Amino acid sequence: LKANDNVYVYDPYHVEGDSKKTEENLKRELDATERESYRKIRKSYRFGELYKNFTGRSYLVNYPRPPPSHFMWRADYFNQTHWVTTRETHFASMPPQDKLFRIRAKG
Repeated sequence: LKANDNVYVYDPYHVEGDSKKTEENLKRELDATERESYRKIRKSYRFGELYKNFTGRSYLVNYPRPPPSHFMWRADYFNQTHWVTTRETHFASMPPQDKLFRIRAKG
């Protein structure tokens, strides 16, 4: 173990310097679905090595990541502000108890 290393990988199928033996191990041990998962995790690991060499920090998520699932506004310059309108209610503080009522499914 080394200081500032937070990713350690053990690959039971990979034989360093022998791609033929690695391929034999994969064919013998993994079905097609498992091989695809293996390929993705190896790709993520290789990206992590490149990322660490370039930035000096470990890449702690899987690569490639899925695109954001929520809309993201463009940031074209520092301190840019976006104004959004919505029909949803925003409370800065809790309303008084006499104004609260049970939430209905409709209406």
